[in-house]
Amino acid sequence: MEAVLRCGRPEGAPAPPALQADTVLHEGPEDVAEHGFESPYGGTEFDFILKTRTSPDTITPKTTSA
Repeated sequence: MEAVLRCGRPEGAPAPPALQADTVLHEGPEDVAEHGFESPYGGTEFDFILKTRTSPDTITPKTTSA
């Protein structure tokens, strides 16, 4: 049986490095309780760039060399 393709990749394949983010383990008792957890938890930060039809071109496309 063929693997299901998602986003052009076989199911279970890792995301490209540009889409991966580092995680941070939050272990401090106050931090854990403040966020409603009972044990340490992992978190991450990342930015999204959303382009609408009226957005100015702010990203230069990558070019490939011959």
